[in-house]
Amino acid sequence: MQSSRWSFALFSLTVAASLSACGSDGGSDSNSASSSIPASNAPPASSAPTTEAATNDGSIVVDDSTGTPIELAGPAVRVACLTEPCADALVELGMVPVAISPNGVGALPEFFGDGAADIPTIGGSFFEPSLEDVVASTPDLVIGLEGVHESVRESLGDIPLYIVGLETTDEAVEFLRNVGVLTGNGDAAETAAAAFTTKLADAIAAKPDPAISAAVVYTGEYGFNINGASTSVVANMIGQLADYPFADEDAASQEGGFGTFSIEQLLEQNPGYIFVSTIAADGGQGESSATVMGQDAVWSKLDAVAAGKVVDVRTPLWQYGRGTHSLGIILDEFLAAVG
Repeated sequence: MQSSRWSFALFSLTVAASLSACGSDGGSDSNSASSSIPASNAPPASSAPTTEAATNDGSIVVDDSTGTPIELAGPAVRVACLTEPCADALVELGMVPVAISPNGVGALPEFFGDGAADIPTIGGSFFEPSLEDVVASTPDLVIGLEGVHESVRESLGDIPLYIVGLETTDEAVEFLRNVGVLTGNGDAAETAAAAFTTKLADAIAAKPDPAISAAVVYTGEYGFNINGASTSVVANMIGQLADYPFADEDAASQEGGFGTFSIEQLLEQNPGYIFVSTIAADGGQGESSATVMGQDAVWSKLDAVAAGKVVDVRTPLWQYGRGTHSLGIILDEFLAAVG
């Protein structure tokens, strides 16, 4: 599972910060790249995670996504974010990171608002963040991405590093709860988790029968791909609300557990709605899908194009956001588009 998380992560993280290093990630392969998503049809689990434990001396222990125990002497107050799920969890808990990777969800208005400009950014690249910037922020806890930031652990010395890997909505909820435990905000985490779980369950219960069909794709400077059905949290959620006919095992090619879909495969399934993230050279928001794909002969044959059911979405949110705060916003945008 780690390899698939790594591949989507390489694209979905802050590609903006280091796309020059993306030779093997999902967003770099010209005209064919992919993120994936499990298409489970059950609402997210509501049971609390079993990974946390309070010790007799008041310290906190939580296992991260790699199974590594993360032990804190007390609740973390200062948290540095090397990856977007970290910022996502903190905003749910009413916290602001002491340092953050640039060009990600933290800059969106639904996250830290006008205060986003005051949050110090971490230099270097996403794959090789500036440890000087991280240490200078004096964090009690650092959160990084599975398959990308494990190597940072030793360099951080005594600063705890939690590694997160998310592929499903269930995992997003569990991660939120774990960060709640680590920061002493367990009640706030439970409230946010319950709100998201209920919101998604209500949307699943109200979905049309027969279900609409949908795809989440990205295109632009780093090629074209469909978010596959086992490594993209966004596609996992959309797969619970619609027919999502893009399973990773059906991808045109596989590399490192990462499925690469062709635009011809999109036409074969011809989904009713297509949600498009366009990516600029810096990894941020690109031009409209009509501009990026308008001259593509296959794209012009899609029913969604003819019917005006191609929806341009915000790249940082739909491709980099994977926590419950991002997913709640994406759910609203999805329902508004198909409603």
